[in-house]
Amino acid sequence: MKTCLILALTVSVLFFNHAQAAGEKPATTANSGTAATANSGTLVTSSGSTAPVTGSLIKGTCTIELKIGTHQYLSKMGIAVVPAKVADEITKVRDDQWRLRASRANWGDGFRNLDLDAIGGIAVKNALQTVTTDMEGKYQIRGIAPGDYLLYSQYRSRYAVAYWLVPLTVKSDKDEITVDINNSNMKEVYNIKKEQW
Repeated sequence: MKTCLILALTVSVLFFNHAQAAGEKPATTANSGTAATANSGTLVTSSGSTAPVTGSLIKGTCTIELKIGTHQYLSKMGIAVVPAKVADEITKVRDDQWRLRASRANWGDGFRNLDLDAIGGIAVKNALQTVTTDMEGKYQIRGIAPGDYLLYSQYRSRYAVAYWLVPLTVKSDKDEITVDINNSNMKEVYNIKKEQW
């Protein structure tokens, strides 16, 4: 029970809705406990000293367009870089939780049955690095080693829930890759139409 509470708290802190954010958080590397500002390319160590971050650069802008007719830059949104192999685990948890929640509700109600906490928990647990978008929805991730990855993020408001599992391949330490997160590359999205408010 204690582990579940800690995991739920971690997920809610990392992937909170931009509309509820109280201030910009620093990006953190999941395994080292060090932090880096999302756009500076500077690593801040636990002792407080700074060092330039080298290697690959992944950057982009996060936006969403909803059926209610709004287009938003997703500020203060968490993004996690996870190994590509984690996709199977995320899919399994998504399906298991969907069945569990749907058994207690309406099968057609995807908005309420999609359990982002469960899915996000897997992403947080396996994250190699996490960042938070700035006020304009922009992010930068530096120093990811060559390999196959997924960019995981999620969105939740009173009008929609959505998440992303965007494939990403880093070929060398000198790669500079732009990956925008938006409606075109969502894994799943459930919108509530204006007349359903």
